[in-house]
Amino acid sequence: MFSEWYQWLIFAAVLTVAIVCKIKFLQWWNRRRKEQERRGKWGDDT
Repeated sequence: MFSEWYQWLIFAAVLTVAIVCKIKFLQWWNRRRKEQERRGKWGDDT
């Protein structure tokens, strides 16, 4: 059986990884959206 501090350590590690992944995804999404706006709505409009 896990001790209580070990559960909190795992919880903190999972939370940290989730936050980092969310930040990376948001940065990628913003970059992708800006590229689409530059190209035009349908991709081949100039």
